[in-house]
Amino acid sequence: EHWQQNILGLRRKHKDVILPAPDTRIHVGDRLLMVESIAKDSDEDTTAEKRVVIVEDNPIVLGLYARLFKRRGFTPVTADNGRDGLETILREKPLAAVIDFMLPVLSGIEICRQVRADPANKDIRLVLFTADEQKETRCRAMEAGADDVVVKSADASKIIDRVITMLEA
Repeated sequence: EHWQQNILGLRRKHKDVILPAPDTRIHVGDRLLMVESIAKDSDEDTTAEKRVVIVEDNPIVLGLYARLFKRRGFTPVTADNGRDGLETILREKPLAAVIDFMLPVLSGIEICRQVRADPANKDIRLVLFTADEQKETRCRAMEAGADDVVVKSADASKIIDRVITMLEA
């Protein structure tokens, strides 16, 4: 059915499946991660200007966030380590960058610090996401130049909503 096209993830008995096959049967007790259908903008140039860089070393999480941002009208550009992420942010000059805290090569904090070192990057919104809920981590990220820190949760759309809210402000 049409609603099945909107399923991004399925949790069944503590096991997660990202982008389940279209013929997957839904059982009572399954938890679903769904996205609303978004009408596509016919103006391709507008989409190209709504770039977001996603820096995440977990390929499943990276793919999920890229799909979610794309469905919300963004053009996601991805990197899977800190060095590539920093280079991508500096090259692409996106509206926003969503950066994992723990990355190979350079940490998310170091990426924020280096992006903010150049005043030409002041308009890029930097969002650090982390599983670490400690206040110290949030303070370090904000001191390094992050605009927001989002704690990872099962609700993957939370970070997309935070980025959109930040850009609209």
